[in-house]
Amino acid sequence: MAKSDYLENAILDHVLGSNTFVKPGTVYIAVYTTAPNDAGGGVEVSALGYTRLAVPNTNAYWSPAVGGVKTNAQTLAFGQAVAPWGTLVAAAIFDAASGGNMLYHGALSVPRVVTAGDTVRFMAGEIDLTES
Repeated sequence: MAKSDYLENAILDHVLGSNTFVKPGTVYIAVYTTAPNDAGGGVEVSALGYTRLAVPNTNAYWSPAVGGVKTNAQTLAFGQAVAPWGTLVAAAIFDAASGGNMLYHGALSVPRVVTAGDTVRFMAGEIDLTES
């Protein structure tokens, strides 16, 4: 996943004197039918029953970074879809359950069609956040 413009600027300001960036205690994973870019955009799922997935921002959920890569430490699962979500092509991590600031975004390795009754999961190690 790539950093958003918001996070790039927040980190630069934090490291080089302007503002202090405070990490969110919880992050929220969103899924998309049209991918966002560094500036945002894209089309987030808005089906009946869909909500962003709340994930505590701790080492229990996010493995320590190794070689500039950080991954999810355990399987992360959305609630069961009660209506079709469409074809998912991307995901993003936000600092709020709705609205908020996008922190990271990236394409799914394989697009996924979600129908009623499906559960979207990211298995442990499936979300890769890379610094370069």
